[in-house]
Amino acid sequence: MVDGFPVFSAADKPAAIVDRYGVWLAGALGEGFNWRGRDRTAWVRRGEQVLGVRLQGSGYNRAGDGTHVDVVLSMEDDRLGLWRTEHPELASRPDSVLWGSHLINLVESGPDSVELFGRLHDSSLRPADLVPVLEDEVFPQLALLRDPQTAAEAFPPRWFIEPAYFVEWAAAVGRPAAARQFATRLLMEQPELLPSVEEGRAAVERSEPAGEIHHSGVSFGRSLAALGIFRDDESLVPPVSQRGVISRLRRAGRR
Repeated sequence: MVDGFPVFSAADKPAAIVDRYGVWLAGALGEGFNWRGRDRTAWVRRGEQVLGVRLQGSGYNRAGDGTHVDVVLSMEDDRLGLWRTEHPELASRPDSVLWGSHLINLVESGPDSVELFGRLHDSSLRPADLVPVLEDEVFPQLALLRDPQTAAEAFPPRWFIEPAYFVEWAAAVGRPAAARQFATRLLMEQPELLPSVEEGRAAVERSEPAGEIHHSGVSFGRSLAALGIFRDDESLVPPVSQRGVISRLRRAGRR
């Protein structure tokens, strides 16, 4: 160890490297983080939510050669899990997951991986550098998920992974206004989703069962309709904004 940081050698197996790094990472993040070895996740509970930082090993990891991990973040909410248990006919999934994504998809400097041992590639992140990336660029945004209204107003557009989850979450905590704002804001920022969302709404009106595999926009539309967030005849996009949305849809279609 150097200043508490684990030092690895060519004799160390990848699983042991990831586990030792995970223990160090949980300690470096502080604020109550713990290391859970069975799924290689540094996690912390904050009230009714659990934030997870999972280290996903690569199938190319080899002892003595190289060990790197992808960083997968997640947020779970107990209230959402309870709501889904009580409303299985409305839920898009059976657990308490509110949000999740790979680090590379979230920040402009998102690395391909974190290189724990071996030659550092240009697209990889040094192990010690993961902590400031999480603390400076990720955790402040995830703190917005403590309240649906705050998240509806300020959560970064590129971080909306499964929009149906946000609507269910807002419903679970009794914030229908936030659910409406999630929907309107998302569709104004990503108008290409509008056709699939309307498809989902129409499917609910026709009492069609949900398929096992479908577009996330369809799932989003089904959630909006099933929860009654909008009236059947109500537009998802404010009339004053519809011209801009249609224009963006046309431009997207020409690409």
